[in-house]
Amino acid sequence: MSVATIAHSAWLESIGAAPANQHFFPVRPYNLQLFPPAGAHILDVGAHTGANLLHYARLGFACVGVEASPSCCHIFARALAQLPRLQPRPEMVCSLIEDYAPPALFGALLCGEMLCYSPHPTRVAEKLAACMRPEGVALVSVPRDPQPEFPTHLTLEGLGVLLVNAGFRLHWGRILPGLGGSPVSAVRAFRERL
Repeated sequence: MSVATIAHSAWLESIGAAPANQHFFPVRPYNLQLFPPAGAHILDVGAHTGANLLHYARLGFACVGVEASPSCCHIFARALAQLPRLQPRPEMVCSLIEDYAPPALFGALLCGEMLCYSPHPTRVAEKLAACMRPEGVALVSVPRDPQPEFPTHLTLEGLGVLLVNAGFRLHWGRILPGLGGSPVSAVRAFRERL
């Protein structure tokens, strides 16, 4: 692991461990627009405290989350422990997405407001595509407005171009209301056939 990767991981953990992030967040309404196909295995990239994982598991989907912050992974583990009968059991992998090795390809993917944290969004978008089955559905969102503390800002158009270049076919792109009234740029797309 490079010094830059270690520093980036430490920065992500400092955000995840911040007092404002030490509780379980609700599902963001725009993430409900994924509409995964029946039986799809869902990958949630930048899963934070796992709200999407628990939501989609309750609907019967097998889910895996990838989250770089150990603090967020711990909050998810505590929340999951409170649901001993939840089936299928969602899984959280504490890792950068760039280091994640999926056991199989996923039929659906969520990546909610995570690309802004990456200094290498092109690599992340390519990794998202590499984790998906052909024709799998993805919902990717980024904050609409620039965030000075984050290394990356993508416009709605820029997000669409990034995903097309990584191997996705766009279904729609929209500005949607985010949590706390902060708008997000969201794109629903399908993984191109290989």
